[in-house]
Amino acid sequence: LSFTVKQYITGKFVQLKGKDIFMIIVEPSKNRPIFLKGQNGKEFWVRGNHGNRQLTDNEELANYCIDKWGK
Repeated sequence: LSFTVKQYITGKFVQLKGKDIFMIIVEPSKNRPIFLKGQNGKEFWVRGNHGNRQLTDNEELANYCIDKWGK
């Protein structure tokens, strides 16, 4: 992971139902969108409601960025 991504990721061990698990915490980017390198080029993923989804439609991606970070 690049430095721009690493700064938003932390983790810790927690107990859940008597078992130790490692929880990864990913804070949202405050400055700009972060793209991941995928097999077919850069990918843009959105996290919400305990799930992830990839935005592939350019208009949907642009609207998301405007809503989140302004014009």
